[in-house]
Amino acid sequence: MRMTHMTGYLTDLGVYIGYRLRGEIKEDVWMGIVPASGLAVFTLGGILGLWMFSKIGYGAYDVTAAAYIVLGIAYLVHQKHINNMNLDDIPDDEQVFSIENAMVTED
Repeated sequence: MRMTHMTGYLTDLGVYIGYRLRGEIKEDVWMGIVPASGLAVFTLGGILGLWMFSKIGYGAYDVTAAAYIVLGIAYLVHQKHINNMNLDDIPDDEQVFSIENAMVTED
């Protein structure tokens, strides 16, 4: 699966559709959903960008930049929260760990 440019999406979606039309099911369904959704979001973003530019002009760049900053900070906060959780969903700083609990007694 190529994710670097839109022609990769088109190629991957075309190959997936070709396999399906021939009746060959070599790929999972998500191999068609991923490039199709990528193309849909790309198109939607282009339409939204054109609409914003027609309404507020070059201020659309400021709105887009602010959205990237807010989403980036939200992602970092989310990742920080996820990384502070153990598998038992107890945050690390709430766990009490003492050397006595970790020591193995010899008989």
